[in-house]
Amino acid sequence: MRTLLATACAGVIFFVGSAASAQTFGPSTYVQTSNSPFSVLDFTGGYFHLEDFEDGALNTPGASALGGVVAGPSNFTDSVDADDGFIDGLGRNGHSYIANGFELEFVFSDAVLGNYPTHVGIVWTDVGNTFGDIFGVSLVEVFAFDPDGVTIGFISSTVGDGRIDGTTADDRFFGFEHAGGIASLLLVMPNSQDWEVDHLQYGYVPEPATLALLGLSVVCLRRRR
Repeated sequence: MRTLLATACAGVIFFVGSAASAQTFGPSTYVQTSNSPFSVLDFTGGYFHLEDFEDGALNTPGASALGGVVAGPSNFTDSVDADDGFIDGLGRNGHSYIANGFELEFVFSDAVLGNYPTHVGIVWTDVGNTFGDIFGVSLVEVFAFDPDGVTIGFISSTVGDGRIDGTTADDRFFGFEHAGGIASLLLVMPNSQDWEVDHLQYGYVPEPATLALLGLSVVCLRRRR
């Protein structure tokens, strides 16, 4: 038993560093938080944050945006449907995040969060003016990057229903999972600077093997003392 334990202790660092492959989610219909594929996951031992911008700011821990601004209630705002307390096909009375450019990037801080998120998602909600495309309909490209800046996931889809009056039937969830961590999420609409998103969500799920190794590391430390 002592020999086996010593061998296990020697290998702790090696196995902790291993990572799983990436997975993509969506585009899928999204009118409330329960529509997120992450809603059924157990984040025990990790963390989960959902930014709905309903307080008028992007202020969940460890997340920042390069560009964009929060939009308040208006006849043109397309917040996630349930954010105003009702699922009625409209998002005018909630808040969203407007890109104001061709690109919008959300960056995550492992220094604040403790670990980069393993799960990251966003809800694309609307597009207005486009360059060359039909009004209210255009291409969106969503990228996820690991801590080394390597692309670990990509989703591309034509989105929009041709309306900008706060209807929510075209709202779509895009997400990624990567055990090695996700450092940033980039959305690109190459033919529009007039679009918005909502419900930025990110969480960290420790791998079962990682949890077991953390327990083993405690045993190893106690033995050394």
